[in-house]
Amino acid sequence: MTGKTKLRKHQIKSLILLGFIAGELSFCVLLLKGIVTGGEQGTVKEIKGKVTSGQSVLAREKEILDLYSTRYADLEKLSEHVPKATDPYAWAYEYVSVRSQRAQVPLKVVEEIKSESDEEEGEKSHYKVRVALDCSYKKTIEFLNYLENDNPLLLVEKIEINSNKDNPLAHSTELLLQWPMDFVIETGK
Repeated sequence: MTGKTKLRKHQIKSLILLGFIAGELSFCVLLLKGIVTGGEQGTVKEIKGKVTSGQSVLAREKEILDLYSTRYADLEKLSEHVPKATDPYAWAYEYVSVRSQRAQVPLKVVEEIKSESDEEEGEKSHYKVRVALDCSYKKTIEFLNYLENDNPLLLVEKIEINSNKDNPLAHSTELLLQWPMDFVIETGK
C-alpha cells in the first residue's frame, strides 16, 4: 500500500450510515428547538392577548358600572309589580279592580287559587287569582290590555270565554292570573 488507505465496502457503508444518522439527529434537534420555541411563543402570545382583553374591560369600567346601575334601577322598578307578601290577595284585588273600573267592566269574582304544589313546597313561587266577569268581547279585550300593559310580570295563564244564554251581547269570561311571589334582586355584593 502506498500511503493511501483503502476502505472496504462494509466500512464505506458504515460511514454513509453514520453520516445519515448524524444528519437525522441534527434535523430532529433543530425541529425540536423550533417546536419548543414556537410553543413558548404561542404561550406568550396567549398571555399577552388575555392581558390586552383584561385592559380593555378595565378601560370600560365606567360604562359597565353605569349599565349595571341602570339595570339595577330597572329591576327595582319591577318589584312594585309583585304581590306584597303581607297580604297578596288585597294587592291582587286592588290591581284587578282598578283595571276593571278603567275598562268599565264589572267584576263577578276575584278569588285566590291555591295549588297542591304550593302547599307541598312550603313557599309559593307564584300567586294566582281567578277572575270572573260578564261583559262584551270588546270590553274583555280592553280589560286584558289594561291588565297586561300595566304589569310586565303578570302572566295570564288561562282565558275562557263562553256565551251567555241570558244576554247574547255579554260573555261569561274567566281568567287565571299569575304573578311571581318573590322578586329578589341579587346585587353581587
